[in-house]
Amino acid sequence: MRLFHRFFCSVPGAVEIYRGGDRLRFYRFLGLFCLGHTLTWTGLTYYRGWYNLTERENVQLRFDGITTSVRKLFGFPTEAPKDDSLGDEAVSNSKTFPEGINESSFLATQLRKLRAFSEETRKYDEILFPVFTSLLAVATFAMGVYLPRRVVRRLTLIPGPGISSSDRSNSPSPHRMLEIETYGAFALRSDPVRFTVPLEKVRAPKNEPSNLQFSQFFIKNVPFRFIMEKQGAEFSNPYEYEITFYPHKKTK
Repeated sequence: MRLFHRFFCSVPGAVEIYRGGDRLRFYRFLGLFCLGHTLTWTGLTYYRGWYNLTERENVQLRFDGITTSVRKLFGFPTEAPKDDSLGDEAVSNSKTFPEGINESSFLATQLRKLRAFSEETRKYDEILFPVFTSLLAVATFAMGVYLPRRVVRRLTLIPGPGISSSDRSNSPSPHRMLEIETYGAFALRSDPVRFTVPLEKVRAPKNEPSNLQFSQFFIKNVPFRFIMEKQGAEFSNPYEYEITFYPHKKTK
Protein backbone atom coordinates (compact mmCIF):
# COMPACT_ATOMS: atom_id res chain seq x y z
CA MET A 1 0.00 0.00 0.00
CA ARG A 2 2.86 2.38 0.75
CA LEU A 3 4.47 1.55 -2.60
CA PHE A 4 1.14 2.25 -4.35
CA HIS A 5 0.98 5.64 -2.66
CA ARG A 6 4.51 6.52 -3.70
CA PHE A 7 3.90 5.74 -7.38
CA PHE A 8 0.41 7.17 -7.88
CA CYS A 9 0.04 9.95 -5.31
CA SER A 10 3.43 11.66 -5.48
CA VAL A 11 4.28 14.72 -7.55
CA PRO A 12 5.99 14.00 -10.92
CA GLY A 13 9.73 14.47 -10.53
CA ALA A 14 9.59 14.28 -6.74
CA VAL A 15 12.41 12.52 -4.91
CA GLU A 16 12.03 11.04 -1.46
CA ILE A 17 15.13 11.63 0.65
CA TYR A 18 14.00 10.54 4.11
CA ARG A 19 11.39 8.24 5.61
CA GLY A 20 11.24 7.79 9.36
CA GLY A 21 10.19 4.70 11.26
CA ASP A 22 6.57 4.10 12.16
CA ARG A 23 6.23 5.78 15.57
CA LEU A 24 2.55 6.65 15.30
CA ARG A 25 1.52 4.66 18.39
CA PHE A 26 4.21 6.22 20.55
CA TYR A 27 3.42 9.80 19.59
CA ARG A 28 -0.31 9.17 19.75
CA PHE A 29 0.13 7.89 23.30
CA LEU A 30 2.23 10.96 24.08
CA GLY A 31 -0.43 13.21 22.56
CA LEU A 32 -3.21 11.59 24.58
CA PHE A 33 -1.05 11.84 27.70
CA CYS A 34 -0.56 15.57 27.14
CA LEU A 35 -4.24 16.04 26.33
CA GLY A 36 -5.27 14.24 29.52
CA HIS A 37 -2.91 16.38 31.59
CA THR A 38 -4.22 19.52 29.92
CA LEU A 39 -7.81 18.65 30.80
CA THR A 40 -6.81 17.67 34.34
CA TRP A 41 -4.89 20.85 35.13
CA THR A 42 -7.58 22.98 33.48
CA GLY A 43 -10.23 21.33 35.65
CA LEU A 44 -8.17 21.85 38.79
CA THR A 45 -7.80 25.51 37.89
CA TYR A 46 -11.57 26.08 37.96
CA TYR A 47 -12.51 23.51 40.63
CA ARG A 48 -11.09 24.61 43.97
CA GLY A 49 -12.64 21.91 46.12
CA TRP A 50 -9.64 19.63 45.57
CA TYR A 51 -7.41 22.00 47.56
CA ASN A 52 -9.55 21.64 50.69
CA LEU A 53 -9.30 17.86 50.37
CA THR A 54 -5.49 18.04 50.44
CA GLU A 55 -5.18 20.11 53.61
CA ARG A 56 -3.19 18.52 56.42
CA GLU A 57 -6.13 18.10 58.78
CA ASN A 58 -8.29 16.32 56.21
CA VAL A 59 -5.41 14.11 55.09
CA GLN A 60 -4.69 13.18 58.72
CA LEU A 61 -8.34 12.26 59.33
CA ARG A 62 -8.44 10.08 56.23
CA PHE A 63 -5.17 8.42 57.17
CA ASP A 64 -6.50 7.67 60.66
CA GLY A 65 -9.65 6.19 59.12
CA ILE A 66 -7.63 3.93 56.82
CA THR A 67 -5.41 2.85 59.73
CA THR A 68 -8.46 1.98 61.83
CA SER A 69 -9.99 -0.05 59.00
CA VAL A 70 -6.75 -2.00 58.49
CA ARG A 71 -6.49 -2.73 62.22
CA LYS A 72 -10.05 -4.02 62.28
CA LEU A 73 -9.41 -6.15 59.20
CA PHE A 74 -6.42 -7.92 60.79
CA GLY A 75 -7.91 -8.09 64.29
CA PHE A 76 -5.61 -5.58 65.98
CA PRO A 77 -6.95 -3.37 68.79
CA THR A 78 -8.05 0.07 67.64
CA GLU A 79 -7.54 3.40 69.36
CA ALA A 80 -10.40 4.99 71.29
CA PRO A 81 -12.36 7.55 69.27
CA LYS A 82 -11.49 11.15 69.88
CA ASP A 83 -13.96 13.38 71.71
CA ASP A 84 -15.10 16.13 69.34
CA SER A 85 -16.22 18.30 72.28
CA LEU A 86 -12.61 19.08 73.18
CA GLY A 87 -12.43 21.75 70.51
CA ASP A 88 -10.09 22.45 67.65
CA GLU A 89 -7.29 23.60 69.94
CA ALA A 90 -7.17 20.31 71.79
CA VAL A 91 -7.25 18.34 68.57
CA SER A 92 -4.43 20.37 67.08
CA ASN A 93 -2.32 20.01 70.22
CA SER A 94 -3.05 16.31 70.79
CA LYS A 95 -0.42 15.23 68.34
CA THR A 96 1.98 17.99 67.40
CA PHE A 97 4.64 15.76 65.86
CA PRO A 98 4.73 12.17 64.59
CA GLU A 99 5.78 9.43 66.95
CA GLY A 100 9.52 9.02 67.44
CA ILE A 101 10.37 12.71 66.99
CA ASN A 102 11.55 14.63 70.03
CA GLU A 103 10.03 18.11 70.29
CA SER A 104 13.43 19.64 71.07
CA SER A 105 15.24 17.99 68.16
CA PHE A 106 16.45 19.76 65.01
CA LEU A 107 13.82 18.04 62.86
CA ALA A 108 11.01 19.16 65.17
CA THR A 109 12.31 22.73 65.03
CA GLN A 110 12.33 22.70 61.24
CA LEU A 111 8.84 21.20 61.13
CA ARG A 112 7.61 23.92 63.44
CA LYS A 113 9.09 26.61 61.18
CA LEU A 114 7.62 24.94 58.10
CA ARG A 115 4.15 24.88 59.62
CA ALA A 116 4.44 28.53 60.62
CA PHE A 117 5.51 29.44 57.10
CA SER A 118 2.61 27.44 55.67
CA GLU A 119 0.13 29.29 57.87
CA GLU A 120 1.57 32.66 56.85
CA THR A 121 1.47 31.94 53.12
CA ARG A 122 -1.93 30.23 53.06
CA LYS A 123 -3.62 33.51 52.15
CA TYR A 124 -1.65 33.58 48.86
CA ASP A 125 -2.72 30.09 47.83
CA GLU A 126 -5.91 31.34 46.21
CA ILE A 127 -3.76 33.24 43.70
CA LEU A 128 -0.71 31.00 43.36
CA PHE A 129 -2.43 27.65 42.84
CA PRO A 130 -4.61 28.75 39.88
CA VAL A 131 -1.55 30.34 38.26
CA PHE A 132 0.49 27.18 38.82
CA THR A 133 -2.18 24.85 37.43
CA SER A 134 -2.81 27.18 34.48
CA LEU A 135 0.88 27.15 33.57
CA LEU A 136 0.94 23.35 33.69
CA ALA A 137 -2.16 23.18 31.48
CA VAL A 138 -0.62 25.53 28.91
CA ALA A 139 2.73 23.69 28.98
CA THR A 140 1.22 20.24 28.43
CA PHE A 141 -1.09 21.56 25.70
CA ALA A 142 1.82 23.19 23.86
CA MET A 143 3.88 20.01 24.18
CA GLY A 144 1.08 17.87 22.74
CA VAL A 145 0.55 20.28 19.85
CA TYR A 146 4.09 21.18 18.82
CA LEU A 147 6.17 18.07 19.52
CA PRO A 148 4.30 15.67 17.15
CA ARG A 149 4.14 18.49 14.59
CA ARG A 150 7.93 18.78 14.65
CA VAL A 151 8.75 15.08 14.31
CA VAL A 152 9.32 14.32 10.62
CA ARG A 153 7.76 11.23 9.05
CA ARG A 154 8.87 11.83 5.47
CA LEU A 155 10.82 14.36 3.39
CA THR A 156 10.31 14.76 -0.36
CA LEU A 157 12.04 17.10 -2.79
CA ILE A 158 9.61 18.63 -5.29
CA PRO A 159 10.52 20.54 -8.49
CA GLY A 160 9.60 24.19 -8.52
CA PRO A 161 6.46 25.33 -10.37
CA GLY A 162 8.48 27.11 -13.09
CA ILE A 163 10.73 24.15 -14.00
CA SER A 164 9.94 22.28 -17.20
CA SER A 165 10.60 18.64 -18.03
CA SER A 166 13.75 19.50 -20.01
CA ASP A 167 15.13 21.50 -17.07
CA ARG A 168 14.55 18.53 -14.78
CA SER A 169 16.65 16.28 -17.00
CA ASN A 170 19.45 18.81 -17.60
CA SER A 171 19.80 20.38 -14.17
CA PRO A 172 21.69 18.30 -11.57
CA SER A 173 19.37 19.47 -8.79
CA PRO A 174 16.16 21.01 -10.15
CA HIS A 175 14.23 20.77 -6.89
CA ARG A 176 13.11 24.01 -5.33
CA MET A 177 10.56 22.88 -2.74
CA LEU A 178 10.63 20.53 0.23
CA GLU A 179 7.50 18.62 1.31
CA ILE A 180 7.49 17.79 5.01
CA GLU A 181 5.21 15.19 6.57
CA THR A 182 4.68 15.17 10.33
CA TYR A 183 2.35 13.48 12.83
CA GLY A 184 0.18 16.53 13.46
CA ALA A 185 -1.15 17.92 16.72
CA PHE A 186 -1.48 15.22 19.42
CA ALA A 187 -0.76 12.62 16.66
CA LEU A 188 -4.48 11.87 16.43
CA ARG A 189 -4.53 11.54 12.65
CA SER A 190 -3.37 8.36 10.96
CA ASP A 191 -2.55 10.24 7.76
CA PRO A 192 0.46 12.56 7.91
CA VAL A 193 0.14 16.33 7.94
CA ARG A 194 1.87 17.75 4.85
CA PHE A 195 3.14 21.21 4.05
CA THR A 196 5.62 22.53 1.50
CA VAL A 197 8.36 25.13 1.99
CA PRO A 198 11.00 26.59 -0.35
CA LEU A 199 14.45 25.08 -0.03
CA GLU A 200 15.93 28.53 0.52
CA LYS A 201 14.26 28.66 3.93
CA VAL A 202 15.59 25.28 5.10
CA ARG A 203 18.67 25.34 7.30
CA ALA A 204 20.53 22.71 9.34
CA PRO A 205 23.21 23.10 12.03
CA LYS A 206 26.68 23.14 10.49
CA ASN A 207 28.47 21.37 13.34
CA GLU A 208 26.03 18.63 14.25
CA PRO A 209 27.61 15.55 15.91
CA SER A 210 27.24 12.39 13.83
CA ASN A 211 26.73 10.10 16.85
CA LEU A 212 23.34 11.55 17.77
CA GLN A 213 20.20 9.44 17.40
CA PHE A 214 18.42 12.24 15.56
CA SER A 215 19.07 15.09 13.16
CA GLN A 216 17.44 18.47 13.21
CA PHE A 217 16.79 21.37 10.89
CA PHE A 218 14.80 24.55 11.05
CA ILE A 219 12.79 26.68 8.66
CA LYS A 220 13.04 30.43 8.52
CA ASN A 221 10.19 32.25 10.30
CA VAL A 222 8.83 28.95 11.69
CA PRO A 223 9.15 28.44 15.49
CA PHE A 224 10.89 25.35 16.87
CA ARG A 225 13.16 22.96 15.01
CA PHE A 226 12.15 19.81 13.17
CA ILE A 227 13.44 16.44 14.37
CA MET A 228 14.40 13.46 12.20
CA GLU A 229 14.99 10.18 14.00
CA LYS A 230 17.83 8.09 12.59
CA GLN A 231 16.89 4.79 14.23
CA GLY A 232 14.74 2.77 11.84
CA ALA A 233 14.83 5.54 9.23
CA GLU A 234 15.40 5.11 5.50
CA PHE A 235 17.54 7.59 3.56
CA SER A 236 16.40 6.86 0.01
CA ASN A 237 18.73 9.34 -1.71
CA PRO A 238 21.77 10.21 0.45
CA TYR A 239 23.25 12.57 -2.16
CA GLU A 240 20.14 14.75 -2.37
CA TYR A 241 19.85 14.65 1.40
CA GLU A 242 23.40 15.93 1.84
CA ILE A 243 23.15 18.79 -0.65
CA THR A 244 19.77 19.79 0.79
CA PHE A 245 20.77 20.09 4.44
CA TYR A 246 24.57 20.33 4.30
CA PRO A 247 25.49 22.29 1.14
CA HIS A 248 28.64 23.59 2.84
CA LYS A 249 30.09 20.06 2.78
CA LYS A 250 29.81 19.93 -1.00
CA THR A 251 31.78 23.14 -1.45
CA LYS A 252 34.75 21.97 0.63
